Amino acid sequence: MDCKNCRYSIPENGKYCLNCGAKVVTERLSFRHLTDEFSQQFLNWDNRFIFTIKHLFKNPSKVISEYVDGVRKRYINPLSFFAISLTISGVYLFLMQKYFPDVLDMSQYFDNPNQKLGNQKLTSFVYEYNSFISFIIIPGVAFISWIVFWNKKYNYIEHCAIYFYTMPLFSMCTSIVTVLAALFLPFQPMLVSMGLWLIFFFYSAILLKKLFGLSWKSMVLKTLLFIPLFFMAYLAFSFLILGIGILTGVIEFKDFLPQKP
Repeated sequence: MDCKNCRYSIPENGKYCLNCGAKVVTERLSFRHLTDEFSQQFLNWDNRFIFTIKHLFKNPSKVISEYVDGVRKRYINPLSFFAISLTISGVYLFLMQKYFPDVLDMSQYFDNPNQKLGNQKLTSFVYEYNSFISFIIIPGVAFISWIVFWNKKYNYIEHCAIYFYTMPLFSMCTSIVTVLAALFLPFQPMLVSMGLWLIFFFYSAILLKKLFGLSWKSMVLKTLLFIPLFFMAYLAFSFLILGIGILTGVIEFKDFLPQKP
């Protein structure tokens, strides 16, 4: 008998492939098999996804330093972690747009009808391409981090790994907490979201301090450098998204002009 995954020869009574470790499957696929596999992959407390989340809360610097140093079996791959977070974000956007559209509607803060319409178009454009935008933002943040927190031990790709862990974690937490806030605190979900951003800021600062062995003085100075660089990059990226929206015809420049009296 040969392994169906790697074609390695397996004894007739073998339960696992000695070469790739795959389980020998002889039964036909059933709904039970699908649910059992899903449960083992994502709902088991000992699986790598849950284990990674648990330790990103408990000791994030250890997760990242060990993964960078070669401990790969213990933690889920950062890109896989990011992909799971996109799925959760997709569910979050669906729920918010369907059941709590007012929470995501920033046009309520504009008096001008043209600007209201422009903001609604821009918001829809951002939500539609949320996955792509997230994938672009993380390497950008990692680049700023690589410059500000220069450390010979960590190259640019390893800085990317830091943020492909931490930013998806924040995204998943924000998605879950914002939906709960919309359910039980209907007038405060955006305030809750802003509070989570503040928590994430301190979480990231403490993580980077421990990861790079910085003093508090050095951490504060680097943070003061990081913040303006981040906001400049954020503004540049926002204008880029706006420009792409205008060039593709999704958004019109006149939508953002004051209404003529």
